[in-house]
Amino acid sequence: IAWLEVESEFRPTWTNPQTGAARPWIISPFGINKDFPIWAIFLMAVPALGLTVLGFLDQNLTTIIVNRPASGLKKPVGYHLDLLVCAICIYPVCAFLGLPFPHNSTAPSLIHQMSLTTYETVPVPGGGTRQVVSKVAEQRVT
Repeated sequence: IAWLEVESEFRPTWTNPQTGAARPWIISPFGINKDFPIWAIFLMAVPALGLTVLGFLDQNLTTIIVNRPASGLKKPVGYHLDLLVCAICIYPVCAFLGLPFPHNSTAPSLIHQMSLTTYETVPVPGGGTRQVVSKVAEQRVT
């Protein structure tokens, strides 16, 4: 059985090939051995703008889908609590560690709403049936 080798001390494992020193915990955004080009900083604004638009559209489209009148929500503004939790707990950690921000609120929000929804089967004129929302058990715990 192959075992995972674990370091005996908790430190960054990358060593600078030019100096032989271990990488510091706080990385300078301006480069390690030479200055980071200014044009590259501005170039990174393009994907950052794309991720900003992605987050904006994801949040707003999810809000429109969840809060549609067919859902029958009595307090639809409570939905924004998940964005507040992300803004307070998750986004600062991602920013500090340099991790990408999560933008996948559509699938969990719709699944959460579906799990709290009670449907009733209604006959359709011409034959067949369809499920219609009869109530949504609204709560602010999850």
